[in-house]
Amino acid sequence: MNKEVVIAIVIGVAMGIGGALYFSNAAPPTKKPETNTLVRNSVQITPILTGKSGGQLSEFANLPKSETLLTKNTLKIEGKADNKSLIVVADRLEIKPLQVKNGSFSEEFRLKPGMNEIVLYESLKEKEQLKILKLYYLELAKQSNSEPEATEEADILKAKLEAKVLELRNKPQKVFSGEITALSAKQITISHLGQPQKITVEPEITNFSDVSAYALLPIEFADLAKGDTVTAFVSDIGGDEISYTLYREPVLTVAAAKVSNIDDKNYKITLVDFDKSSFGTDIETSTMQTLYDTKSKKVVKGGFSKLSIGQRIFARLSGEKDDYSIDEYLIID
Repeated sequence: MNKEVVIAIVIGVAMGIGGALYFSNAAPPTKKPETNTLVRNSVQITPILTGKSGGQLSEFANLPKSETLLTKNTLKIEGKADNKSLIVVADRLEIKPLQVKNGSFSEEFRLKPGMNEIVLYESLKEKEQLKILKLYYLELAKQSNSEPEATEEADILKAKLEAKVLELRNKPQKVFSGEITALSAKQITISHLGQPQKITVEPEITNFSDVSAYALLPIEFADLAKGDTVTAFVSDIGGDEISYTLYREPVLTVAAAKVSNIDDKNYKITLVDFDKSSFGTDIETSTMQTLYDTKSKKVVKGGFSKLSIGQRIFARLSGEKDDYSIDEYLIID
């Protein structure tokens, strides 16, 4: 740790750490409809129906509020439900129907480091509900036990400063997630709800990581580039937004949509998502295609021929904006 960093930390600690918890994320990207050359049918689908008549929808118990920061890597999805309810949980890495038994359901759902966009969907007769949770999971840093006990005054001070940095890293006050729009020597600017948010980093001591599924892979500050999506865990030190942990996010998203048109020739489908955006997606030979049979209540292998207009579909997407591919989808039959 160089002298300038030590001085900066000492000044920061002296100034104190204040402010209430406040968590936010970047607005979802605008998705444009795709013009297809050959379609079976084409119809505009209303993606979400809520408050319609039909049975009693479930209550999800003990869910954290959206935008909450968590330091535990699992989330329990539980509650009471009608035995005939269909409940699906989906995020950027997993799509999982839940089993309702004896009027209740309970399932542990794994969180990836960084931003988690979780879809909670339920349908019962003519009624359905959709909840969207955006939660941030911070993998706590551990103090190294490999160094010998300090005896010199300088070493004692260094150990105290490193302990303070560890505390700042493990107890951030804010989280910002969005696309990098500018980079400088010790500062990044990300698009936060359409507005620029400047965040200071300390390249010598800030932990930078790539999120790879549920794992973190170390990277350097120099690896970041304009256009990357990042999640920055931030401490407010004397009015400066300083991040001691920053994750670069994978280019993935999740859709809880309905199929609005099907391109048989090019193996493409157009989806209308929960935010009412319409966009085209490619189905690849590697796409995992599954179907939930509502009669047997089992997930079975699906296929392109099983797709139909107006069908509810849950999809994990990779790629950017107008170039989405489906990694996995689950359709409801």
